[in-house]
Order: sequence, then C-alpha cells, then structure tokens
Amino acid sequence: MNSEEITLISDAIKLGFPILGTLLGGIIGGLTAFFLARLNHKNEKLKDLNNKRINLLIQAATDITEFEDLIGAFATCVANELVGNSDKARLEETRLAVKQGNLPLRRARMTLKVLGLKEANDKLEVYIEYAREVMSNSVNLEKSRALELNKFITRGPIDFYQCLSNEFPK
Repeated sequence: MNSEEITLISDAIKLGFPILGTLLGGIIGGLTAFFLARLNHKNEKLKDLNNKRINLLIQAATDITEFEDLIGAFATCVANELVGNSDKARLEETRLAVKQGNLPLRRARMTLKVLGLKEANDKLEVYIEYAREVMSNSVNLEKSRALELNKFITRGPIDFYQCLSNEFPK
C-alpha cells in the first residue's frame, strides 16, 4: 500500500466512525423516545380511566346518600307514628319525597352494575330491601319491627360504604 491509500483509509476511518456513531446514537435516541412516549401515553390513559372510575364511585355514593336522607326521614316518621307521636302530614310528605326522589338510587345501582361491583351492589340491595319493607308496610308494621328498621335505615348503608371504600386506591 502506498502512502495515499493509507491516508485515504485513515481519513475514512476518522470521518466514518463519528458519522456512524452519530447515526447510531440518533437511531437509539429515536427508539428510546418512541418507547417512552408510548409508555407515558399508556400510563396517562390508565390514570384517566382510574380518575373516571373514582368519579363514578363518588357520584354513586353521593346518590345513595341522597336516597338515604329521604328514606331515613320516612322511616323516622313511620316509627314516630307507631309510638304515638303522630304527624300525618309529615309522614305523607316524606312518603312522596321517597317516591319522587328515587332517581339517584336507580342511577347509583346502574353505576355499580356498570363498574361490576357485585359485592357493593349486594350490600346496597340489603339496605334497599329494608327500605322497601318500610315503604310497603309503613304504619302497618309492628312497632318493634318499625323501630328495628328505623334504627338500621337511619344508620345508613354502612356496609355498602365500607365495601365501596375498598375500590379507592390506597
């Protein structure tokens, strides 16, 4: 090999390695950026879904609280009627309020079913059964049963709320 060929090879190596390194670095950087962006997008999507789920859970709990207030007032009026503290106007007023204000309860039940929260839904159904018993029998209940139902209803669906609290991240 003559000196010109050696110089040519030497110059090619001096120029080629940095260019090759730059190209390889660019490719590696581009792939890394792509995979990080994809991972961040996936995490953001999961975060958004989790936030929507939490908002639905809070809305369901709020809806149940609205119904709980209505049925609690009615159960108290029924118990008062049966122990002799009669206020028939208030009793009828609360009965109508429960009949007209049950949409939040239906919305909450739908939310629980959509989210697949069977255990929470079952615990809520127990509370609703007591509410149905008070609504259907009202002043025809036995005094002891009315007081027992009133105690349970006015306390609220605590088991339901505890079950629902397990759905929140800790």
